[in-house]
Amino acid sequence: NKGGVIGMLKLKVSGQWINLETVADVDKEAKVQDVKVIDYVYSDGEEMINQELTDFLKSLKHFEDIELWSNIAEFIQDNGENVFLAVIEACNGLEDDLQVIVQKYIINEYFTFYENYKLEDVAQDFVEEVLDKSTAWLANYIDYEKIAQDLEADGYIQTHYGVIYLE
Repeated sequence: NKGGVIGMLKLKVSGQWINLETVADVDKEAKVQDVKVIDYVYSDGEEMINQELTDFLKSLKHFEDIELWSNIAEFIQDNGENVFLAVIEACNGLEDDLQVIVQKYIINEYFTFYENYKLEDVAQDFVEEVLDKSTAWLANYIDYEKIAQDLEADGYIQTHYGVIYLE
């Protein structure tokens, strides 16, 4: 019922495009020259690039630091790429330093993520948690859109990958 975007990151190091999983094998002195966020790969190999996220990542201070990307790769291995891309999308306009993003949200994991959710889905989950069998009939009278607006006002962010709350 909840569809999402397939995200994939590639880094350019020493003139070669690499997948993030192989970043641990890269020389620690190397600098990241470029990055791309790929939303979709067509059967002919052509890539559909998420230009907004790609440009935002390239604009960050410390973007070229291979150690930070190693932390990110580890995080993605444990949590999945969509979580990282949601963090990045949510940080666009809030943060300008990859080091800060990695420290706060990647290493410390100060966020809550609802993969492939919309704000209304999160609102519905919150309501369902407090209703029991005897009060379940109330669900028909609840304005989930209004609750979703309140969630957004409280800092919940709708991304392409789901809803994220940065703590």
